[in-house]
Amino acid sequence: MSKQFIHSTRREVFEILRRPGVTAIFIVATLLLVLAGPFGTQSAMSFTARLGYWMTIVVITGSTGTIITVTMRALLNKRPRWFVTTMIICVASSVITLFVLGINWFLLGLAPFRPDILLGIGLNTLAIAAIVTGVAIWRDSTHAAENLSDPELPPPAQDMRPALLDRLPFDKRGALISMTVRDHYVEIVTTSGTELLLMRLSDAIRETTGCKGMQIHRSHWIALDQIIAVNRDGPRANVRLSDGRDIPASRTYVPALKEAGLLPTLRSD
Repeated sequence: MSKQFIHSTRREVFEILRRPGVTAIFIVATLLLVLAGPFGTQSAMSFTARLGYWMTIVVITGSTGTIITVTMRALLNKRPRWFVTTMIICVASSVITLFVLGINWFLLGLAPFRPDILLGIGLNTLAIAAIVTGVAIWRDSTHAAENLSDPELPPPAQDMRPALLDRLPFDKRGALISMTVRDHYVEIVTTSGTELLLMRLSDAIRETTGCKGMQIHRSHWIALDQIIAVNRDGPRANVRLSDGRDIPASRTYVPALKEAGLLPTLRSD
């Protein structure tokens, strides 16, 4: 994995874990587990001990699940959603099961290789991972639907929103402005923010159906409705976008700008 991939993944994980809703979920889950006292913790531990135990379990397993989910979504971004979901459930439940077994062995003296303990914790963790992942997918769909119906967001062209937006965090799913190659990543800029995706520019362009745009450089794509001005720069050109940035257009793509009526045809051309 490149440093850029690790940085992007870490940033997204931190953004998710900093959300107030996630903190509330951790607190509620901890309190419910403390009061229920599953896996014999009710009889084996005092209230204070159970609070510390379940708080540790919830925070670490929740954080681990988030890291696994974000990482696998990035690594498997070209795979079907059902495949990515299945892999997240399997990997997350396996890693978290091993963690819980280790904690129980260390704190409670429960041998992790006892069939009843291994099976019980494994099945419970698998069920919880499936439920949590399912809820996350449901929230993704609900949030996306709310964004599409939000009158403050620009309407998708011909009732079609670019599939590329589904790869972005919810809070960054605005109208596409531009895409730029950054090493092995593509920097997606929308009216709601910027995000790096591990993919090729050509693949990203194929997922912009519903948003009229054009490639103006081997490393740049722009949305036509976000262009403020186009100026010649010798054989090349500069395109100013709605967010104030200037994107260079190479001489190879200048004819396309002329055909789109964005540049005058000069005699020297």
